[in-house]
Amino acid sequence: MLKLQDILMAQERIAGKILRTPIMRTQHPSVEQEKIFLKMESFHRTSSFKERGALNTIIQLDSNQKKIVATSAGNHSQAVSYHGTKSGFDVKICMPTYTPLTKILATESWGAKVHLEGETFSDAMVVGKQMAEDERAHFIHAFDDLRVMAGQGTVGLELLAQLPELELIVVPVGGGGLASGLAVAVKESNPDIKIIGVQAANCDLVSQLVKGASEKDLEHSHKSTIGDGIAIKTIGQYTIPVMQKYLDDIVTVTEEEMAEAMVYLLHSSKVLLEGAGAAAFGAIMANKVKTNGRKTVAIASGGNVDLTLLSKVIQKSLVKRGRQTSIELMISDRPGGLNELTTVIAQLGASILQIHHERSAIDVPFYETSVKLKLETKGPEHLQEILAGLKEKGYVIRQ
Repeated sequence: MLKLQDILMAQERIAGKILRTPIMRTQHPSVEQEKIFLKMESFHRTSSFKERGALNTIIQLDSNQKKIVATSAGNHSQAVSYHGTKSGFDVKICMPTYTPLTKILATESWGAKVHLEGETFSDAMVVGKQMAEDERAHFIHAFDDLRVMAGQGTVGLELLAQLPELELIVVPVGGGGLASGLAVAVKESNPDIKIIGVQAANCDLVSQLVKGASEKDLEHSHKSTIGDGIAIKTIGQYTIPVMQKYLDDIVTVTEEEMAEAMVYLLHSSKVLLEGAGAAAFGAIMANKVKTNGRKTVAIASGGNVDLTLLSKVIQKSLVKRGRQTSIELMISDRPGGLNELTTVIAQLGASILQIHHERSAIDVPFYETSVKLKLETKGPEHLQEILAGLKEKGYVIRQ
């Protein structure tokens, strides 16, 4: 099992070769006087904590064997690619065939050669391990490796130095490399500090195991999640026992809770995080973790978010907050009918983002046309004012 001494030695190895990430304060959205610290692991060169474990492992490899193979669909691949290539190794990364192009290009940009293998992460893992064996290369596991776990644990040592009065840590959990390493570093130094793990509800196998379920009883459901960095199907043989011993609790967050945290931190703190990176703070926002005034740190584990996904997250948040809405109504099909409607909308203070009118639909009466509008508003109260104003002008809303 991982020991504190392993993490202390890892800290010495990577000192000066990796960023000592800062902490920053952000306002709790629902408790005005309470502030939460964020440990900004997204500030690393490849935008995630994964660099710690990758570098600690690479430093210890036999330099005469200059090949590395890893399997990952995300941040681990970039970390190994960057530090492996920088250290003079030939790096190959096996990724599932469904991996988004942005992640493939990012990994290649750090110097690795990417191989797309298998439909799932597990398929790619089998191919990656076989490739490493065939080519006599070092295989670096994304989380279930004591060297990787020790490297990730340096996050905990930094926190103890940065916040001596720290009382609570909230950490995202995927395979558990970060959570287990951090837990050993912190609990072996100060067992009074509480540590709570956070998993995506759509992929919570580790949560079930840590809470006592047997592998035989696990519900092997796995749905898509915006927290892809913590979406793990394989179980860590080294990480699970550590988390069972040291974590005080583990909770799950929904897709909406991660998305809300992403948008809140982007707006309030100008911090861009991926779904997994925002999961810890999302658990606090959703009151899944109650801080109760304790000095608390949420680990902002990564910031590699696909721009298309980010756009969807922001758009859905705007709709939820009443900042955007879609409505459908009927207007006269005579000349000037559409102009009258847009004039009323402008007078009510809304902006038209999209407009579509349909004359030929079966349920549209002759001499009328259906108009679908996407509007930008100032918020829920303004939206109600707009709807009331349209009805006052005689428009029938088909929303």
